[in-house]
Amino acid sequence: MDASPGRDMNGERVLLLIPHPDDELVGSATAITRLRKQGGQVYGFYLTTGVPATASAWFGRSAKYQHAIGRRWQEAESVAGALGMNIVGRQLIPSRELKAEISASLACIHEQLNALAIDRVWVPAYEGGHQDHDTANFMGSCLSADYPVWEFSEYHFAHGTVHSNTFIECDGSETNLQLGCDEQVRKRELLLEYGSEQKNLGYVGIDRESFRPLANYDYTRPPHAGLMFYQRFQWVPYHPRVDYCRPEDVCRALSERD
Repeated sequence: MDASPGRDMNGERVLLLIPHPDDELVGSATAITRLRKQGGQVYGFYLTTGVPATASAWFGRSAKYQHAIGRRWQEAESVAGALGMNIVGRQLIPSRELKAEISASLACIHEQLNALAIDRVWVPAYEGGHQDHDTANFMGSCLSADYPVWEFSEYHFAHGTVHSNTFIECDGSETNLQLGCDEQVRKRELLLEYGSEQKNLGYVGIDRESFRPLANYDYTRPPHAGLMFYQRFQWVPYHPRVDYCRPEDVCRALSERD
């Protein structure tokens, strides 16, 4: 297969690497819908449960931990059905722990790539929105010698401001999807399907989605200077909704692999 991404983000058979159930909507809901209308197939591979393991130890939440995971999967299945996306992988890795499971995850991904005759791979951008997003982008780079890989922006905190669906630095290769009124309404409705995540989705824009061929990142360095998006509330002590990971820890994991 020609691994050059060319100028077309779309393919006949796209594998979407989804760090958490809801990322398929944040960065690519309309892209999926438009591709399906053109006759293309989209296969979703969920890399983690979307629920951090720390949630199991928060004020007796342990008894509700599996319920939280089950609810998230139910929401994901409902959204996938609405999008017409085929679910082909659901890993049981907790959120925030993907960087420790890179090789095992890539082995599972390769199985699907071969079985489904995939001709495009879509991944989140390396932008510091979440450590699992950045790890998924690194996985995309591991596939880029053999498959055309396109990345999409979700959200980031470059220059100390929250941005959604726009890359930190544009290089002219972007394909920007401007959502029409009906598409904006539809995306907002789909985002509401993730009832368990409504406290985390208020910053998500619905006016555009942005893709480009996977950039040549230096994974030994953080995506940008300053605080990452996931570091904004690290001053709050011992809260399960806060990821206390440091960007240098992510970079080290990506450089060393498992």
